[in-house]
Amino acid sequence: MERYLISLLHRPLHINQFKQVHALIIAKYLTLTPIFVKGLLSLSFVDYGRKVFDQIPQPDQTLYNSIISAYSRLSQNKKVIEGFFLMHSKDTGINCYTIPPVLKACTSLLAIDLGKQIHSLSINYGFHSNVFVQTGLIDFYAKIGDLESGKQIFDEILVKDPICYNCLISGLSRSGDVLTARKIFDEMTERTIVSWNSILNCYAHNGEYLEGFKIFERMQAEKFHPNEFTVVTVLSICAKLGNLEMGLRIKKFIDDNNLCFNMIVSTALLEMYVKCGAVDNARREFDRMPERDVVAWSAMIAGYAQNGRSNEALELFECMKSEKIKPNDVTLVSVLSACAQLGSVEAGEQIGSYVESHGLDSNVYLASALLELAELSVNKLLELEPENSGNYVLLSNIYASVGRWQEASKVRSFMIKKGLQKTAAYSWIELEDKVHKFLVGDTSHPRSEDVYSIVDGLAMHSNWATYDFDFDSEF
Repeated sequence: MERYLISLLHRPLHINQFKQVHALIIAKYLTLTPIFVKGLLSLSFVDYGRKVFDQIPQPDQTLYNSIISAYSRLSQNKKVIEGFFLMHSKDTGINCYTIPPVLKACTSLLAIDLGKQIHSLSINYGFHSNVFVQTGLIDFYAKIGDLESGKQIFDEILVKDPICYNCLISGLSRSGDVLTARKIFDEMTERTIVSWNSILNCYAHNGEYLEGFKIFERMQAEKFHPNEFTVVTVLSICAKLGNLEMGLRIKKFIDDNNLCFNMIVSTALLEMYVKCGAVDNARREFDRMPERDVVAWSAMIAGYAQNGRSNEALELFECMKSEKIKPNDVTLVSVLSACAQLGSVEAGEQIGSYVESHGLDSNVYLASALLELAELSVNKLLELEPENSGNYVLLSNIYASVGRWQEASKVRSFMIKKGLQKTAAYSWIELEDKVHKFLVGDTSHPRSEDVYSIVDGLAMHSNWATYDFDFDSEF
């Protein structure tokens, strides 16, 4: 029976099946509890696994590593750190498999000082020469931008595997050091598909698109079969260059290898068509997709808006809403741009209301699109009421509110040139059956001197009342 239970725990069971097995273990086979926990963690039933783990009197090193690794796989980085501290506080000790997921968590949390302490700890335990730990350290230092430390660890490795090279190349790519990345790549005696993708992404990320194409061609010449990451990167290069011919070659490769059923690849292909101006091709690809996320919808809507097909952009946005897909900033900017192209203030106002009512986050691009819509609205008012000074003041204030002072000044100058003045805004108060009215800076009131004297006195009193005296500063 015990062997049967062990074999069960190595199968992909449903959580309810795990609970049935757990009941049997509690009743008769408590010694199997650690194996049970590992089975739960391997299938990412981490919460349940942690509850059982906490009931074990003295978890061993392997169990601690299992729970730390499970949290790492799920990107629960704070819990990775908590698990490590708990493990370190016990007498179980740590081993070379403990360090890499903890370093990865430090990178994600930008816990740089803690990551360096983990490095020191690995030296104290004698793990710093373990290639598994060294690779984790290279990745940590590369991702925090300390390439000097990463390169130093890399140089200390006697037998370098492709993973070490790939980590360093990725770090050099992020820092923009393309020449050193290529030098490291050329030093490799053994390359994997990840190695090729790393250097390809390095060229794409740093704008050296033609070199990226050369790497892609060399990769195939050396009999490395491109994967999904490869074609997505090459499609992004085609999009940046507007190279539809190369994009169509990649499309043929995708079809021949049945990669088009992957949403990420399909979206990259769609974006390539859009950037190359082949909007109808993009729409065909969009319609072929078995499922579409917000990125795919946004890319297609943006494609219509960017290529002057505003009505189709708005129609597709309505379809998107009907399918209950929540738009992102790219979607909304594209739709507002389409409204501006059509001169449709009403449609734009509906989009603005939609943004507000759904509590969608705004950014600089969305704010810019809303500003464009506001300009459009005021310009419509100016066409209807060219002599209404309030419309010009409104436009000037819109520019001023976003710091576009030059445009605000131009509007004000145009008002002066046309002899338009802002209607004065009065403040008034009724006192003893008599109405007293005031303008900003007005001195026409018969008792204006008394009024200003009292206002100045109130202002001075307010300043004294709120002043924070620091008596110790002089002593």
